Amino acid sequence: MNADDTNIDYTDEDGVVTQLDLTALVQNLETLTTIVENTDVLLPILMKMVVLQL
Repeated sequence: MNADDTNIDYTDEDGVVTQLDLTALVQNLETLTTIVENTDVLLPILMKMVVLQL
């Protein structure tokens, strides 16, 4: 981690340094989750099935 607490430097096999912006990387992978009221019983059953498959 660089002193700016945002970037890291990657050095490839040829000695070329590339600065990677971790803030942009994390923001690209973030997702928005919405919680809604469950009005049917199918969703909990499906969620249990997914957990059991893990």
